[in-house]
Amino acid sequence: MNHYFSENPQTPYKEFSVVYELCGRKFISKTASGIFSPKRLDLGTKVLLEYIIKRSNLDMTNSSILDFGCGWGAISQVLGTFFPEANIYYTDINLRAFDLAKKNLNSFKNCFPEKSFLDVEGVFLDTKMTNIKNKYKFIISNPPIKSGKKALQVFTISALKALENNGQIFYVIHKNLGADSFVKWVNSYLLKAYNIGAVKVSSAKGYRIIVLKKQL
Repeated sequence: MNHYFSENPQTPYKEFSVVYELCGRKFISKTASGIFSPKRLDLGTKVLLEYIIKRSNLDMTNSSILDFGCGWGAISQVLGTFFPEANIYYTDINLRAFDLAKKNLNSFKNCFPEKSFLDVEGVFLDTKMTNIKNKYKFIISNPPIKSGKKALQVFTISALKALENNGQIFYVIHKNLGADSFVKWVNSYLLKAYNIGAVKVSSAKGYRIIVLKKQL
């Protein structure tokens, strides 16, 4: 099956430009067929970013942030703008998406040479999702829900292994695509196996913002 969670999508390459605004800022990115949401900023991603920037009261200054499953790089691009002192990292299993994210972020940061996110780094995620070696304070993701429950669970466990002990994972999942059942799975299986719990912290436009973190 060829989908955006494939390492090498077989969809013929067709490039697009996406222009979007978020929290008063305008962004421009190159995208392409064979990746997630190639023609627009996905609504779930927008809801997630708006929550982090406007409502979460998070201080990400000088923090390490992993954009896990980065697609064409919107999360890294936006967080690098609003939290310029943070250390941004991005990764994706889809090589086409990863290359586009790298190009978008390199082009974007060249427009702002004074910004510290010039040091933004990317690591291509191998198919076993085992090659992320560092630990991160915040992991931000619009996870691959439509790739199936098993893929989502493997994806989440891989994210946990990259999380600092006092870190947090932020997910966005639509209520009709298993948000509630995902929280139940975390609070049963992951709580027992990893001492990780999940809580829904916000809802907007049908999407749930879910935070995963270690329980005290």
